[in-house]
This record gives sequence, C-alpha cells and structure tokens, in this order.
Amino acid sequence: MNYILGGGGFSSRLVNDIRDKRGLAYSVGSTYLSRRYAGSFQVTLQTKNPSAMTAVNLVLENMRRIKENEVSDEELDDAKAYLIGSLPLSIETDKEVAENMSLLDFYDLGLDYFDKYRDKIQSVSKEDVLRVARKYLDPDRYVLVIVGNLKEISSDKI
Repeated sequence: MNYILGGGGFSSRLVNDIRDKRGLAYSVGSTYLSRRYAGSFQVTLQTKNPSAMTAVNLVLENMRRIKENEVSDEELDDAKAYLIGSLPLSIETDKEVAENMSLLDFYDLGLDYFDKYRDKIQSVSKEDVLRVARKYLDPDRYVLVIVGNLKEISSDKI
C-alpha cells in the first residue's frame, strides 16, 4: 500500500499526481516506520509556499482514494516486482546481513523469512491493500507540520 501511494518514488501515486501531473512539488513521498507494536506513517513534500495547501489537500485526496478503491493490477504487479527485486540489495554486505538478522530475531520473523519473502509478497492481493489502507490511513486525523513563510501560504481549507 505504501509503495503504491507514495513510497515507490517516481512510480507512486503522490509523485504522479502532485509532482508530474500538476508540478506542485519538487519531491513528495510517504514512508512508514514499522515497529514491534506501533509506528508512524508520514508523507513529506517540498513545494512553494503559495501551493502548500493545495499540495496538502491533494495528499489527503490520494489517501482517501486508496482507502475507497482497489489499486489497479498494474500498480500491484509493479509494487510486487520492486519489493521482490530490491530484497537482495538490502542484504549485500555483511553489515546489512547482520542488521537484518537482528531484526528477524527482534520481530520474531523466523530464520526462514528470506526464503518465504517472495511468496508472501506474491500472495498480497488488491483486497489486502485496500484492507490495510482502510485500517491504517485516516486522512481526517493527522498531525500537519508546515515549514515555510506563513504569510505566503494560502489559507485554503484543509
């Protein structure tokens, strides 16, 4: 879900809508900090002061859309291909292997996690993405931090 919404760089919905289609942001993306019990989901963007509120509203609109409608087959296939293909890059060095092994132990994922990873990612469905978006995204409850010249930022309603 995160990869499709904003974590997938130039292939994400947020980049396509806010940066490419509308030219409102130099960068935009989302990330989540996974923790054992709870973590945060964040969207960050860089835009001009006058377009800040428009860009924020587009982020919220995209969050609502991914909660209301299933993602496309193409979006899901692209996300799966990236996640599966990028796994080996995260365990190239001894340091990365050690870090990942400690995380496997901390989160009690089992030593066979990497063996099962491909199948687990492949098993994710459009319904799973929708379920996760509905459970974890709440565009009506969030903390908004704006760094900029408040005199130049539009007072458009969020």
